[in-house]
Amino acid sequence: MTLPRKRGYQLKPQRRDDERAEAVYCGRLRFQRGALLGAGTFGKVYSAITSKGKLVAVKQIVLTMKESASVADDAKLAMVSSEINMMKRLRHKNIVNLIGSSFEKRSNTLNIVMEYVPGESLDEIYQKFGAFSEPIVRNYTRQLLRALAYCHRMNVIHRDIKGKNILLDTEGNVKLADFGSAKIVDDVITPSAPSVNYSYTPLWVAPEVMTGKYNSKVDIWSLGCVVIEMAAGKEPWSERKFENHVQALYHIGKEGALPQFPASLSADGADFLRLCLTRDPARRPSAEVLLRHKWMETFEGEDAVDPSVGTIEQARAELVKLKLGIASAASTSGSTSGGPSVPVVIPPFKPRAAPAPAVKDAPLVRPTAAAAVSEPQMRNWRWTATWTP
Repeated sequence: MTLPRKRGYQLKPQRRDDERAEAVYCGRLRFQRGALLGAGTFGKVYSAITSKGKLVAVKQIVLTMKESASVADDAKLAMVSSEINMMKRLRHKNIVNLIGSSFEKRSNTLNIVMEYVPGESLDEIYQKFGAFSEPIVRNYTRQLLRALAYCHRMNVIHRDIKGKNILLDTEGNVKLADFGSAKIVDDVITPSAPSVNYSYTPLWVAPEVMTGKYNSKVDIWSLGCVVIEMAAGKEPWSERKFENHVQALYHIGKEGALPQFPASLSADGADFLRLCLTRDPARRPSAEVLLRHKWMETFEGEDAVDPSVGTIEQARAELVKLKLGIASAASTSGSTSGGPSVPVVIPPFKPRAAPAPAVKDAPLVRPTAAAAVSEPQMRNWRWTATWTP
């Protein structure tokens, strides 16, 4: 039995909430939300498209807006406000740029609209392809250092440098993302000025963070851990196999503890990594100083083409040489057996000509009555005469 339908209405199946594309306003910017790109401690990041057809990324944080959850909402608001303030100050080609922000009252959602990076994070890439070659590690590290040097000049400490927060586009450009733990400082952060939104990742954290007194050099230590990620294809301290974060923090805080250096790095690369992982922050160089390190200098031939890689024409020439070698060996074996030695000439390559179009046979035509042909001749005669009325 079918239900009667009212005039002007149609019954249509509704999509699930997680599949529904939502139209949201961010100030005067209207965008339509797409697929989920990633999720963090406080919110989720989606791809989106604006009303003008531009692809963007939207970080959404949902507030409970209940009295029982006021503390959690305050923490979320503090994190979002800090991240927006950080990103407003920063404009760099190696940093994900802020486009706008808004609060949607209907769903109690905070929106942060950012530049969309059509690629993946570094940790996703080395999990697919394995450890990077040293030229690739140098290239990505150089770009990260430029971004960090700019941030530190603007008195911004990222405080959560790791492969998951470093994006890579299709052109090989590195983009530093996720400034949720970043902080604006003038000199040194002390225990008397804690950060409620600082959720560091233990395996990348610098030893001095455990003391509560640190500065921008914490990003340099984390950069060294990212170099290990890229060169080894796995997380730093993976050789220790920590059971939990507490054990990892206790070990990193011990005097003299260092993660294992990748064996694939050159002497200059190992020296660069040693400087990044200097435990004393006073002796650890800044990003500006590391940019002048020998390992960061472009050496001749780094971007040169591999000599073992040739063109298609070279491949054809190699094939001709191979055929000549086989023919020469055959002629030599023939001369030793007493037979004549005949030189073999391989003609140059010529494209095969296109076959001529097929010609249809002329229709059979009845001969004229005046043609005096015997019956045996008629049987062997090819009927090609034209018709005469």
